Amino acid sequence: MNEGYEVAHIDELEELPINDGEFVWRPIRRRFGITAFGTNAYTAQAGQRVIEEHNERGGHEEMYVVLRGRATFALGDDEVAIWRARAS
Repeated sequence: MNEGYEVAHIDELEELPINDGEFVWRPIRRRFGITAFGTNAYTAQAGQRVIEEHNERGGHEEMYVVLRGRATFALGDDEVAIWRARAS
């Protein structure tokens, strides 16, 4: 391990199947020992759900980043499609 930082590829993170294997939770926070904030990664095969339906009524905020492929988010009455950015 390098002093002061750690690096991991998403495929190196622990895989924990969720919702009978419909998608996979990859606990980034656990891997790096992060305690100041929550951070996770979820992966799934094409056409599968990546995260369970939920709401933010408790004031919890979330940010999603698409690293591979694309995802469609249902946000209230809206659907928003996001694609992975390509490096120039």
